[in-house]
Amino acid sequence: MKMVIAVVSNDDANRVQKGLVKDRFFATRLSTKGGFLREGNATFLIGVNDEKVPQVLDIIESNKAK
Repeated sequence: MKMVIAVVSNDDANRVQKGLVKDRFFATRLSTKGGFLREGNATFLIGVNDEKVPQVLDIIESNKAK
């Protein structure tokens, strides 16, 4: 079992969350703020089995702005 900790921008957070839930991954979402630019972020805490980590990373990557 692994814990994936993903920090994404507020602009991408809703898309990432919907993508995770759609594929039946459940995550805790925390509102966070960056240190340097003080911009808002969302931090996701996602517990997954080892073999599912690449799938979670693909969901996060495919749901962020280009």
